[in-house]
Amino acid sequence: MGKVHIITLARLSRATQKVAGELRHHGLWSDRLRDVPVVLVPVGYAYGWQCYGSTGEICIPRVSLLKLYDYFTGNYNGLADVIRHEYALGDVFDRTIRSMNGLPDVITTKATTVRSLSSVLELSQTFIVQTYRQKDEGDTIFTEYIGAEGSLRLALPSAVSEVIARQRDALTDKSRSKAAKANAMDRKARGIELGFKKGRRDKAKSKRDTVENLA
Repeated sequence: MGKVHIITLARLSRATQKVAGELRHHGLWSDRLRDVPVVLVPVGYAYGWQCYGSTGEICIPRVSLLKLYDYFTGNYNGLADVIRHEYALGDVFDRTIRSMNGLPDVITTKATTVRSLSSVLELSQTFIVQTYRQKDEGDTIFTEYIGAEGSLRLALPSAVSEVIARQRDALTDKSRSKAAKANAMDRKARGIELGFKKGRRDKAKSKRDTVENLA
């Protein structure tokens, strides 16, 4: 097991330059990424986070509580990996939303802010959700999360939103089926004949009566 290094300004600068070089090599570096500052902050829960909705800067803490925990559980992530992650998330989210804004075949909902309280740690969590629908492409869901450990932005593509919708429909069907079975068992326990059985019996009796009348 290696050492856990406190992040210094020199280490942060080297890692940022390394990631920038990799992105240039793969043709992914842009003016927008170049203008995103990467700054060192004293302490934080997460490995790093981006200040969405304000300065847009990427913050890397000298001491990360999650990093210390992951070090002892064997899931430690390197500094360059953290910077790659923050660059990628911000760029994908902004690039996707910019590509859809103003298109004639795109309609959107209003951005909705939901604030909830974590049941485990009782910490406030804020979610901002907005859906874009493009003709022949489906729904793209833009989600922003802000919590004590930092913030995160995700652009969920139509393939993912379709899975969410299908799973919600499947759970609704299962819930209805379960409720119907429970209702049938309750009626049976109370000696109430099920409607479809009563209907069949009444229909059979009516048919017998008709035959007898004809005879």
